[in-house]
Amino acid sequence: MYAIGHSARPLDKFIEIFLAHNITLLADIHTVPRSRHNPQFNRESLKIELLKIEIKYRHLKALGGLRHPSKGSINVGWENASFRGFADYMQTTEFAEGIEELIALSERFNSQVASDLLARCTDPVHLGAFTTAVFFGRDDRIGAFVTT
Repeated sequence: MYAIGHSARPLDKFIEIFLAHNITLLADIHTVPRSRHNPQFNRESLKIELLKIEIKYRHLKALGGLRHPSKGSINVGWENASFRGFADYMQTTEFAEGIEELIALSERFNSQVASDLLARCTDPVHLGAFTTAVFFGRDDRIGAFVTT
């Protein structure tokens, strides 16, 4: 599995990464798959562009962020409420089902996040039995391999 943050990349540079690594599916894990600042990555426009080059697009909202902490959260070690909210959400059936759906896709694919900074990208590393290669930085290098 590969993880990629779209950041403010031009769409053609983003697509070059897919082609260079023979990736055939993008699993978009944004809760809200659109961007005011980078509309080329909005669900509908991105899906159309990817289909032109035979790359499938799948939106997996169940794996996205923007989650609020649960009342009585056990994840009190997270001082940041957004991180605590996502940690709480990761314990839900909905999240587990989203992971199962992602695994069932069983292809080489990217999961997409907004940031191209590795430290801001945590979703892909929570998958069991996968090696995740993370693209980050301006030169689109594979910056880390995380086996979970």
